[in-house]
This record gives sequence, C-alpha cells and structure tokens, in this order.
Amino acid sequence: VSYFPRSKQEGKKIGFGDGLEAYWTLLRLRFEISRPWLLGCPVFIFVSLFYLTTWNNIFMGYEAETARSAVDLFSGTYQVFRAGVGAVLMYLPFVALGKIFYPQDIMAFLTLVPLFYSALCAFVLYFIAGYLTPRKSVALIFALLTAVASLMWPYSRIGMEYQAMLWLSVLLRLQHRQLRPAARKAGPL
Repeated sequence: VSYFPRSKQEGKKIGFGDGLEAYWTLLRLRFEISRPWLLGCPVFIFVSLFYLTTWNNIFMGYEAETARSAVDLFSGTYQVFRAGVGAVLMYLPFVALGKIFYPQDIMAFLTLVPLFYSALCAFVLYFIAGYLTPRKSVALIFALLTAVASLMWPYSRIGMEYQAMLWLSVLLRLQHRQLRPAARKAGPL
C-alpha cells in the first residue's frame, strides 16, 4: 500500500491538538467527566491553600477526641467520646496516610482533616451553585465567597461543624440530581 499524506498547503487540517481533543472527548464521554470538574478542582486547591495560611497545627474543640478515637479504631480498639461514628470514620483515611507518611506525630498530621473537609465543602458548593445558575462565574464566586467570607474559614481551623456542612451539601447535590429529570418533564413554569 502506498501512502502519500497531504501537506498543509494541499489541505491537511488535522494536527496533534485534534488528537488530544479526541482523546479528551472519549474519556469525558466514557467516564461522564463534565467541564465543571475542570473548574471545581482548582476551587478545592485554592481554598485548601487559602485555609493553610491560618492553619495552626493544633486541635481545638472536640477534634482531638475525634482524632484520638479514629487512631484507636484504626489500631483495633474504639472508645466513644463526644464525637460521633461518622466523624471518626471521616478521619480513618487520614489515619492510614499518617501512619505511612508521618508516623512520628500522627496527631499533628491529623490537624489537616478539618481543613481538607472544609475545602471539600467549597468544592461541593461550587457544583450545587452550578446547577442553580447557568453562569459558571456566579457559581465560582458563590463557592469562593462562602469559603472565605463565612464561618467555613474559622471552622476549618477549629473543626467540628465541617462534617455536617459536607454531608448537607452532598445531600442537597444528590436531591437536586433526582429532581432535575422531573423538572425537565414538567417543562418551564
């Protein structure tokens, strides 16, 4: 088989960038990746870095008891303090990472948990706002303002309330996902 590709002067229009775009489209359609993820991840990273500016590496409130309960549960024992089981379970992935990467002072490493979940709340709020408004810039501003100009910022240092905020945000997102097909069938109001 003889093959003589056309040159750009002869009308060749497909380049390397078109191949990358084709791969991205295949991945996006296969795994249902939508464009909001592209902006949602930087929201999470920005808020995490912003919260790190005031991170004090000590526990405040009941978080030390919650972290200690998670470390005990990871070791095979569990004592119930004022923390609920859900809060303790949220610590377990970080306990595992801390045992691997920071075993000398795992409690200091675990002070990142409230910060991580508070930033995750901003990530989820971005998606909720994205479904409430067609303008992504409004969703972005809403998520960032909530992250830096509400009680989410001080509680990212203190902890305690981030669990409720995260789960309420996730539930609202799931509820909206269930209501969306019904709203399409009903049509405009």
